[in-house]
Amino acid sequence: MAAAWVNTATLNFLILLLCSDSPWSPSVQVSGRQEEEESVTITCSAPTPCPDSPPKLSWSLHQDPPHTMVTNTDGTFTTSIQQEMTLSDRHHGLQVTCSAVYPVSGGEKRADGSVTLRVEYSPKNTSVQLSGNTSLSVGESVTLSCSSRARPPVQNFSWFRLTSEGPQRVHQGHVYSLTFSCSTREQYFCQAKNQVGEENSPVITLGHEDASAGIGPYNIVKTCGIIALFSALLLIECLIQEKATTTLRQNQRAVSEDANYVNVECQV
Repeated sequence: MAAAWVNTATLNFLILLLCSDSPWSPSVQVSGRQEEEESVTITCSAPTPCPDSPPKLSWSLHQDPPHTMVTNTDGTFTTSIQQEMTLSDRHHGLQVTCSAVYPVSGGEKRADGSVTLRVEYSPKNTSVQLSGNTSLSVGESVTLSCSSRARPPVQNFSWFRLTSEGPQRVHQGHVYSLTFSCSTREQYFCQAKNQVGEENSPVITLGHEDASAGIGPYNIVKTCGIIALFSALLLIECLIQEKATTTLRQNQRAVSEDANYVNVECQV
């Protein structure tokens, strides 16, 4: 009768699996740089004491991924699954869970393993907050503040004013206080930057109310309408004055004619 050979490590694991209340938890690892737009591979591995009845692994991401079984250097077996992902800022803080279900006598035993993604990403949702009104008069002060979310946090805030020659850097820092000294409108935006990238905020316009309104078609029509209205009123006033002058002259002529008539009667 031939002696049966059993790997000691496999036998020990079988005994542990049968005697414990729950099997070993699978191991979940991420390979690759966890940064936005980078591709990473997430691997879930679980010990496999019985190659003929390997554990069934599944992701919280999706179900029924392809399984791979490898033989370890100590003679034991490991079953694994993999998932490739292209990262974005939305994946930061995502917990990826892998479940291993082992077939055992009388049913199944399940264990879970997980990993939390820590994704670095460039500034997002960069915006400008204004303390006060965008309509300013010369000499008035205003404070602008820039906000953005990023990982790692924003390292540098810069402020730019739009000019005819392009954006001009005017300040560096989270908050920018300025005194409006121009009778025309001015446009500003902030830029948030960290080691991953940068993002610009929408442009904000500051200026006198009339200047900030611009000279678009609507304003041109509005101005022409006002001029036409004043012209019409002036014309009506001139007509009224002319009519009044004409009436006055007619009355004066009539009085003069009556006076001449009286003088003629007196001479007769």
